[in-house]
Amino acid sequence: MIIEFKDKEVLQNCFRNGWHPKLIEILLWICENCSGTVITEAWRLSLHGGDVHCTNPLRAFDLRSWVFKEPNLIELKINQAWEYDPKRPEKNVAWYHDSGAGKHFHVQAHPRTRRRA
Repeated sequence: MIIEFKDKEVLQNCFRNGWHPKLIEILLWICENCSGTVITEAWRLSLHGGDVHCTNPLRAFDLRSWVFKEPNLIELKINQAWEYDPKRPEKNVAWYHDSGAGKHFHVQAHPRTRRRA
């Protein structure tokens, strides 16, 4: 199992706050079920003030997508395995999107996140 980080700043920010246990479970599952895990963002107040990238414990990280041949299938695979919040079924654990800095995966957890049966 290998987890890479985009750069030193991302690595340092990953350890700024503790990670939510559900987020750790999801990261480990991704590492075991999808090859090419590169974290490109985690905690970063200047960019994500007020969203799940700034919670304590941390509840979100971003992953590089271009390392996967079919990123849409990776998004589907993660969301088929994980349910973000049973009370809000419209929300997903993983989003493959472009927020202006290039396509990537946003991966998030909620206290009610759980593995699907």
